[in-house]
Amino acid sequence: MKKVLLFGACGAVAVLTATGGFLYYDRAASSTESLCSTDLSSDAAVLRNSDVVALVTVLGKGRLYNETVEDSDGVQVFTVRTDNVFKGTLPGQTQITQSTAPTEEGNRPLEPGSQFEVAVQQLPPGQYAEGVVFPEAGEGAVVFARPARGKAAAALAEHWKAELTKKYVEPACNDVVSN
Repeated sequence: MKKVLLFGACGAVAVLTATGGFLYYDRAASSTESLCSTDLSSDAAVLRNSDVVALVTVLGKGRLYNETVEDSDGVQVFTVRTDNVFKGTLPGQTQITQSTAPTEEGNRPLEPGSQFEVAVQQLPPGQYAEGVVFPEAGEGAVVFARPARGKAAAALAEHWKAELTKKYVEPACNDVVSN
């Protein structure tokens, strides 16, 4: 009789421990994430939501990384010369990456031989996006690119300096998912 009671008590403790462990694990696995994209709707927003804003000359294309065989979108590596930096730091010559996916009007594809105003999101070396690693990712990913079209570096510097003084209000993000 004592053996049966002892066995029953041990079994109950094991079931309760397993249930508690599952509930703790399930609670720890839940998360909340925002599905809103980075606001790049104005130059003030670009400054606020990027690590680097610079004038660069695109020297050439490097490797193209395709993410999947069926998907034509990928990531293009570019070698650029830094002509002027308006925010953050960027080496005199470096590599940056840009998605080959169709872009919004404010993010034009980089072209070798052309000068662009770019905003770059810097990540750890070799990383294109969180969890996406490319050995040649360079200084980071381009999130905004606009052809300079012959604009003088001094005029662009004044423009970006003026944008820094503008008040920027982050738009509300109501597109949130919890699991």
